Amino acid sequence: MQHSVRTVRVGIIGGGAAGVIAAKCLRDGGHSVVVFEKSGHVGGVWRYDEATHTDASMYKSLRTNLPTAVMQLDGFPFPSGLRSFPSHTDVLAYIQDYARHYHVNEVVRLDSNVTAVHKLSSGQSSTSSPSWSISVTSSNGKEYSEQVDKVLVCNGHFAVPFYSSIPGAEHFKGEILHSHDYRTHDSFLDKRVLLVGKGPSGQDISLELANAGAKEVIVSYKSEGNDAQSKSDRRVLKPQISHFAQSGRVVFEDGSSLDAPDVLMYCTGYLYSVKDFAPSSMLYPELQVPDQPAWAAELEAATRDGHAIAPLYKDLFAIEEPDVAFIGVLFKNLPFVCFELQAKWASMVFSGQTVLPSKQQMYDEFFEQIQSTTRPLRKLHQLGERQESYFMELAKLSGTTYTPHRQVMFEDAGSLRATHPLYYREAEYTFDGDRGHWKRRLQIPLENGESQDLVRVFD
Repeated sequence: MQHSVRTVRVGIIGGGAAGVIAAKCLRDGGHSVVVFEKSGHVGGVWRYDEATHTDASMYKSLRTNLPTAVMQLDGFPFPSGLRSFPSHTDVLAYIQDYARHYHVNEVVRLDSNVTAVHKLSSGQSSTSSPSWSISVTSSNGKEYSEQVDKVLVCNGHFAVPFYSSIPGAEHFKGEILHSHDYRTHDSFLDKRVLLVGKGPSGQDISLELANAGAKEVIVSYKSEGNDAQSKSDRRVLKPQISHFAQSGRVVFEDGSSLDAPDVLMYCTGYLYSVKDFAPSSMLYPELQVPDQPAWAAELEAATRDGHAIAPLYKDLFAIEEPDVAFIGVLFKNLPFVCFELQAKWASMVFSGQTVLPSKQQMYDEFFEQIQSTTRPLRKLHQLGERQESYFMELAKLSGTTYTPHRQVMFEDAGSLRATHPLYYREAEYTFDGDRGHWKRRLQIPLENGESQDLVRVFD
């Protein structure tokens, strides 16, 4: 069925990787775009800032945990000569080069903080179609509003740290911080540091501290069954914390305990932060959650506490207001590729080239997603093992492709990360143009002083 193609004006909130990639894709679709970026630069979370207690969350030593071979976007490779696992500086340069190359900078308004988004009635709109008003405050205090037809929220989810609740935490008298405010190891020399969480940040920071002069590094985490630890790993790995005793001593779930550390660092992730500007009437919990299903209370709590944004159709379109889409709420995936696939589909929906199902059909699919998940609903947006099927579906919906070799290399990097956490970033993924395939090589030092060469060819 042929649909008439239309062009619309789209307001994009956020000038990080998601916003920049979305702007390029929407402009490719013929749409008029304006990007509102709160800071004075594009690049978002990838820009390092030594200041703490800001929106920045980058630590100085960070290198990607995914290789450039799978991160890079089709038609715009990373520069030759980079390591396969580059630094945050390299990734920031990639995003900025991308923005310049595709002239995205021309539509970005820097130092422009979005404070509210609301739907205009037909009488308020300056156009014949229903539209939205985006309220903006610039760095000089000037306030203004911009009318658009559609809204893409691309503000990321690494600015508001989440602190897990630990019984008796009030008894701990040492230093408390979140990985969000970790920058370098310098201030942790000769200190005992207890990190809560062993995700990407917890893993990186604990390894850095253990090898850079901390007196002792303890990592408390929920085991997923792969707890092999090499002899060169200096960390003390412990189960989740049960509680802090009144003395400040920390007690773990297996009954073991340790003296109070000098520093307690939460590496427990982040919360979504759209409540300050997004229309609350289209999202839970202000939008009433159905009270019959067994999962209703859990979903309401997850959205109220900032762990999820719902109800969204395919983790993208606001079901109540499909003129609004949220790019990049998913995690544990290939982010840049995800941004691109989502933006391409959104562009086609906004132009009328493809049509979303009815509201009821979108709700039915959303509720089916809720009912079928085996994870707590605070992890509603964790893509993980669903990535390949989700990306293939988005590719089909947007008329593009998601190549199998990218998925295989993504999974390969994840396997190396789990089995060789100290060395996986030294792997090199190279493309053999003569043979038409990718190859990975990693040298692992052995305890006898020799090394093992791990090679894999991706046909």
